[in-house]
Amino acid sequence: MPDQKFTISIAGEEVKFTLSKRLGTRNLRLRLDQSKRLYISAPRFMSTRRIVEFLEEKQHWLKRNLEKIEEKNKETAASSKQFRDGEVFNLLGEKYHLDLRFTQRKYPKAYFECTEAGNNMLILELHEDTAFRELAEIGRETIEKLYRKYAKEHFTQRLEELNAEYYGFKYGDIRVKNQRTRFGSCSSKRNLN
Repeated sequence: MPDQKFTISIAGEEVKFTLSKRLGTRNLRLRLDQSKRLYISAPRFMSTRRIVEFLEEKQHWLKRNLEKIEEKNKETAASSKQFRDGEVFNLLGEKYHLDLRFTQRKYPKAYFECTEAGNNMLILELHEDTAFRELAEIGRETIEKLYRKYAKEHFTQRLEELNAEYYGFKYGDIRVKNQRTRFGSCSSKRNLN
């Protein structure tokens, strides 16, 4: 059966949802994405009336999660970086001001620096021919790589401390990924993500 698209009113807000009825599905499930679209999966032969009843039962859950998504979307919009001189970045509770430097370096480079005056700086070195329209994309990729490096160092050190004190388990490599739906995982080879 093809997916069906509907709109439902939840706490005065119109929410689009997609209903998937599948033969192998046993239970009703709800999922909201960041664009506030609701996905419902249901057993193939479940009545529409039962699905509507289920949505009514879950009105408070839906309203609460829609509010959380709205708040997170506002935070994301407010925190999106422009990659301009002086813009503030955070690392482990410290604020770093972006310092763009155009050089003859072929590849971009980012690093943290503390000046003699005690100012925390995030230095982003870019090739002098970098076009303005490329700056945000190159800056984001370069700074994200730097943050991943620091995150791996921080997590490795913290994991070693916690493991020695509490757990004592063996693990392989530690990888820092850009997970969207999962905080972390451990592979069959004991690699931590």
